[in-house]
Amino acid sequence: MFESLYVVLDRATVFDGARQAEFARMRGRKVLSAGVCPVDELATVASSTLRVAIVSPMNFCQRMSLDVFKRALVPFVARRQLEQDGIFADRFRLQTEVISVRDGKAEAYVVACLEDDAEMAMESLPVRERPLVRLAVPESAVAALVGRVTPEPVLVVWYRAGLLTCLGVSRSRVVWHRAQRVEHDNFMALDHWRAVVERAVAGAPVEFVAGHALRVNLGAGPWAPTNAWATNGSQSLVDRMGKIFTGVPTETVLRTPELYGLGFVPRAANLVMNGYGKQVRAWTWSRPVAALAAVFGLALGGVGLLTAASAARTEVSSLAMAAPLEARHAQVQASMPSAAAIKELQSALDLNDVLSGGMRVDQLLARLSRMAQPNVRLKRIDIARAKAENGKPANVKTAGASAKNGFVVNVDFTIAGSYTQTKQSAEQLVLRLAELGALEGTRFDHVRDQSRPGEPMATFSTSIVLKTTAFQ
Repeated sequence: MFESLYVVLDRATVFDGARQAEFARMRGRKVLSAGVCPVDELATVASSTLRVAIVSPMNFCQRMSLDVFKRALVPFVARRQLEQDGIFADRFRLQTEVISVRDGKAEAYVVACLEDDAEMAMESLPVRERPLVRLAVPESAVAALVGRVTPEPVLVVWYRAGLLTCLGVSRSRVVWHRAQRVEHDNFMALDHWRAVVERAVAGAPVEFVAGHALRVNLGAGPWAPTNAWATNGSQSLVDRMGKIFTGVPTETVLRTPELYGLGFVPRAANLVMNGYGKQVRAWTWSRPVAALAAVFGLALGGVGLLTAASAARTEVSSLAMAAPLEARHAQVQASMPSAAAIKELQSALDLNDVLSGGMRVDQLLARLSRMAQPNVRLKRIDIARAKAENGKPANVKTAGASAKNGFVVNVDFTIAGSYTQTKQSAEQLVLRLAELGALEGTRFDHVRDQSRPGEPMATFSTSIVLKTTAFQ
C-alpha cells in the first residue's frame, strides 16, 4: 500500500523564519510516524503522495447564497462576490461545489485561499518528487474528519494557536464558519471557557444549536487537559473519531483534526490547480527517460567514444530540462478556453448582471435584436409586472405567467419562409429566448402574408418571465 505524507503548514510559522511544519506519515489509516520538523526536512520523509493544509487567517470556507441563473457561472459570481465583500484584496484560489440553482439563486459550498499561501506551499514542499494530491484549508479537513463518522449536522468548536473557530458541519462540508482571535494564555487559563464558547456560537444556524444538535470541542483548547471533547451527548461521536486511525492515541487525533482529516478532504474542496497532475507525471518520468537515453547512447557509440558519451550527457540534460517545460506548456494550452467559450461566458455574465441588478429597456431590445435571424422580425413587445396586487398576472397575454416577482415580456415575431424553414427558425429562437428566462404561452402558426400574396410566413409569440429587479 502506498504511503502518504500529511502536512499542516501554518502561514505564521513558515514566514516568521522558524519554518516548522506538522506532519504524519500514513499507510492507509495506520500512522507510521508523526511530529513537528523544519519544512526543509520533509523532503527526507519517505512517502508516495502529499496532502497539505494551509493555516491562514485569510482562508474562506462556508456555504454561500449567490444571485446567478446558470450553474456554469457559479465560480465566477462567487469570486466576484468575495472581491466585492472585501474578503480578498489580492489574488486567490477558489473552488465551488454547487448544491442547487433555481429561480435566479444558487446555493454552493465555497472554499478559497490566497494565491500567495498556495504558492508558498508549492515552493516549500517537495512537490516535484511526489504528487500533491490535496491542497486544502484546515477547515475542510476538520469538517471531513467529522463527516467521516456522521453525516448529521454537528457544531464544531476548534481552537488552534489563538484562533477560536466555530464550524457548522454537515455531510463533510462547512455550512457555517465564524472565527475570532483570543489571547492564548488567558483563554487556556479560563475556568469559565464554556461561557466564551457559548458567546462564540451564538450566531450559528438553528440546525446546529437546537436541543438535539451534536457538538464537539477539537484542537488544543482549554478542554484538552480534562478531555472535555464531548458536549451535548456527543461522546459516541468523539469515540468513533478516535478509532479511525491506528498507531496514534485518540487524544492526538482530537488535538490536531486539521492534520488527520486531510485523508478525507473531498475533491470539491481541493485547491490544487488543474493540470498539476500531468506536470508531476512529467517530472517523475523525466529521470528514467534520461537514464535510458544515456545507456542507449553508450551502447551505440561505445564506451571508448568520448564524443558519444558527451552527446548522451547532453541528451540527458536536454530531456530533463524539456520535460517540465513541455508539461507546463500542455497545462497552459489545456487550461485556455476557446474564443467562442470566452464570448459565451462574457455574454452570460453580462446577462447575469442585468438580471440581478435591473435591466434597461434598450439592453433588452439589443439582446432581442441580436437573437433574431435575417428572416425574423420583431413585431410587438410589451412589458408588465409579473404579479398584480390581486395575485394574478398583470397585463399579461398568457394567464399562465405566474412568477412571484420580476417582469413578464410579451413578444410577437414574424418569420418568413416555408413551414420547415420557419419551424427551424422558431426552434432556434426558443433556445435563445430561454437564456433570458422561463417561457410561457409559446405559440407558433404558419400562415400566408395577406399583404404579400404568395409569400409564406409564420407568426411566433411567447411570454418571457424575467427575474430582474427593475426596468429602467
